[in-house]
Amino acid sequence: MRVLSFFKSVKLAIALILVLAASSVIGTLFPQDLPPHRGVLEYGESGYRVLEFLGVFDLYHSGWFRLLVVLLAVNILVCSTSRLRRTYRLVMWKGGTGHGEAPAGLPLRRTREMDESPDVLLPRLGERVRRLGLRVRFEGEGTLRADRGGIGRWGPGLSHLGFLVIISGMVIGSITGFRGNLDLLEGETDNRVYLRSGEIVDLPFEIRCDSFEATFYEGTARPKEYASRLAVVEGGEERLEKRIEVNDPLKYRGYWFYQSTYGTLGPAPGEGWIDLAVQPEDVLIHLEMGERKPIEGTADEVELLRFEPDFVMDENREVTSRSEQIRNPAAQIRVYREGKPVFRQWVFGQFPDVHPRAEIAHVFSLTGYETREFTGLQVAYDPGVPVVWVGCGFLILGLFLSFTVPHRRFWARVERRGGGATLRVAAGSRGGGRFFEESIDSLLEELSKEDARS
Repeated sequence: MRVLSFFKSVKLAIALILVLAASSVIGTLFPQDLPPHRGVLEYGESGYRVLEFLGVFDLYHSGWFRLLVVLLAVNILVCSTSRLRRTYRLVMWKGGTGHGEAPAGLPLRRTREMDESPDVLLPRLGERVRRLGLRVRFEGEGTLRADRGGIGRWGPGLSHLGFLVIISGMVIGSITGFRGNLDLLEGETDNRVYLRSGEIVDLPFEIRCDSFEATFYEGTARPKEYASRLAVVEGGEERLEKRIEVNDPLKYRGYWFYQSTYGTLGPAPGEGWIDLAVQPEDVLIHLEMGERKPIEGTADEVELLRFEPDFVMDENREVTSRSEQIRNPAAQIRVYREGKPVFRQWVFGQFPDVHPRAEIAHVFSLTGYETREFTGLQVAYDPGVPVVWVGCGFLILGLFLSFTVPHRRFWARVERRGGGATLRVAAGSRGGGRFFEESIDSLLEELSKEDARS
């Protein structure tokens, strides 16, 4: 019982809603699906680890956020269930009727002493009540009840059902859906979506990038517009083609492809070229991967061994690339003298003064390298979206019934008193109650005047 009382609490519902609202605000303050390398750069390694542990970079899939949603669903379910019996009794007139007692929940109570007999008074009263638009039923001896708009009583329950369906859709999407990235070069076809967790999801079809274009504000590197022309390939056939841009995605079989970003990739592993400036000889050397060329005016030669678009050293102090994008380009070269290797060196595009070789007269600078433009797509799949729309329909319908369909109830009992009768009336309305009560008072006033005339 204590558990039920806890989940029936309105205070609990308010607290959960406030916490969820505050959590959603946090979700707007921190970028969602933030790649780990960007998180470390922006928040530091320790700060990123703490925020990652709290799940703020994937807030809506975090365990604690799902728990809050489930608790709210249980709270709504328990509260709605406890209201069902009361609503049923109100709509079905359970309690009081047939025993000479007015039903509970009818605040307007009136008593009139009439000269007419019950056999004449009750039918006339029923006709008057029908003119108010109520459905009239005669029950037992001398009892009348009438109502209209009982369906409006179910509005809150229907709205609560809508909330539950919406939450169910959110949970379905959170568990079975995903959001990831797919980067494509022009002319490239792929179906692999990379999730933030490192997991790779294979789509049941392929996406081809036919073209990518970007325009910039004049005199700046700030993008004005960027768009991609995509094609869906399934079973070897092109199924759909669309030009997408920001806020105008491609949609296919429940998958949404958004124009998210664009960027520059380095050459494919083991391929590519660089332009290497050499001082003080003041020469420029173009090297293909693995190619070896002489340095003019000297007996030395230089060879391109390796190129990393985003240079980094891992925990084992091994050189690798953090990503395929050009963020920290570096080339590894080897210098030969009289045909024998002398030394190897990393040359950085953004940090030309790193790793100078004091024992060698040459100073190398990375002035150019092969690049490949790519379009970055964000791929979203959420099978819970249709369920959420169904829930929204229930919610809107419930609100419409609650606010536009007042439930009006009227009860009367006529008891014989000598040559006349005693009329007892009870009435109430959920919505527009004051107007309805004034209508009932007017009805009784007219009925009394007719009774006096007769």
